[in-house]
Amino acid sequence: CFAGKDRTGLVAALLLALADAEPAAIATDYAQSAENLREEYLRRFSGSDPARILEALRCPEQGAYNMLKFLDDAGGVKAYLRHIGLADEEIAALRARLRS
Repeated sequence: CFAGKDRTGLVAALLLALADAEPAAIATDYAQSAENLREEYLRRFSGSDPARILEALRCPEQGAYNMLKFLDDAGGVKAYLRHIGLADEEIAALRARLRS
């Protein structure tokens, strides 16, 4: 993850899922990252093979769907957030903030 898109995308997807965003919207948002990062990374790594840079920037919608399935298999986004250490009160406050 040299572009920061995967970790950032994971956190963004967790927050969007917690706010009840539609899976298709989450996947589309993630996929848009490649286009949004394209010019900056081609410029930043101008001495590198452009095809290699673009491959590293790929953000396929399926990646977001895979992550959402992982969350579902883990009992849902709230269960996952509990598992990684958030208290129910923190999850509820975060969700309320995201939905306001």
